[in-house]
Formats: sequence, C-alpha cells, structure tokens
Amino acid sequence: CVSQMKYLAENIQNEKVKQVILNDIAMKYVKKNGIRNITDLENIYNAYVTDPDLRAAYKEIRDQWDLTSVGRPSPDFKGQDINGKTLSLKDFNGKYLYIDVWATWCGPCCEEIPYMEKVAEYFRNDPRIEIVSISVDANRKAWETKLEKDKPEWKQFLLKNFCDLYNINGIPRFMMFDKKGRIITVDAPRPSDPEIIGFIESHLK
Repeated sequence: CVSQMKYLAENIQNEKVKQVILNDIAMKYVKKNGIRNITDLENIYNAYVTDPDLRAAYKEIRDQWDLTSVGRPSPDFKGQDINGKTLSLKDFNGKYLYIDVWATWCGPCCEEIPYMEKVAEYFRNDPRIEIVSISVDANRKAWETKLEKDKPEWKQFLLKNFCDLYNINGIPRFMMFDKKGRIITVDAPRPSDPEIIGFIESHLK
C-alpha cells in the first residue's frame, strides 16, 4: 500500500486526481486494517493530500479507529500494585488522572522521577486528582526492587501491555484523563516541563 501510494504520488501529474486517489487508498486501508503501523502511509498522505474536504473525510474514518482521540472514553486497564492488589481505570472514577508510563530500564523515564515526586507532592492534598505511575516492565522483580529503593509516595502499578492499549511506541509517556475516564491527552507535558503544574491545573474543574 505504501509503495503503491509513493509510486502514484510521484507519477500522477494532475494534483486533484492525485489527491483523490491517495485519499481513497488511505481510507480503504484504515477501514480494513485500523491505524496501527500507518506512520509511513500517513507521511505520504500528509505530504500530498492538502484538500480540506478530503482530509476531513479521512480523519472521520481514522478517528473511528483511534481509541486515544481527545474526549473518548479511555480503554479500561487493570494493573497490580506492589502488594498484588488489582486496580482498574474505573477505580479512579470521579478523579482526574495524570499518568506516567515508564520502565526501570528506560533512562529518560528514571530521569523524570525526581520531577514526578515534586508534581505528586504539589497535588498530594488535592482531592480532584490522582498522580499515578504505570510501569511496563516485563520483569516484575526489577520493578519491585526499584520501588523499594526509591520509595515513591504516589500510586504505582505494573501493567506490561499498557502501551498496546494506546498505541504507544515510546516511553516515557505522560497522559491525562478527566474524572469520567475520558481522554484529555495521551501526550501530556513531562513532569520536568516548567509548565506542568499550570497544565494540570488548567484542566481541573
């Protein structure tokens, strides 16, 4: 599909015809296959399809597959804390969530921990929001050892397939949900961002 789109993009001279054909191919692909692994397809699409009506039609199809689009109910998830207790997204209904997705083997993730501590401390007594870290470690022992060493004072969970739920292809990732479990963003600022406190507060109601 990608090679076909690339060939057509480079060889069709009529711009309108080119855009219509590329849009049609992209829409049919997403209808059939969803939105996983479409980076190369969308790179070509975005480079050549500029017509707003065509792009709107494609976006409508894409959003049907995009479980992480703003305002959508988040896919539910269940993770275990260090004591083996299972909690799900539904257990946090009524509170906003700021979620840190990380792993012990991820250097940039670990560099955010001191900043995460400051964010958690700032909102510790705010009943509107919960600060949560979800580890995607496959090695539970490594995760337990890290928590025993750092002794974080905000909620920690282990859910190794969490990234699959949100099509996350790189960590650290920071996310925010509203108090009904709807997605505010799956790409929130990092704790080290000077604007993080203001960002979170701007969404609390």
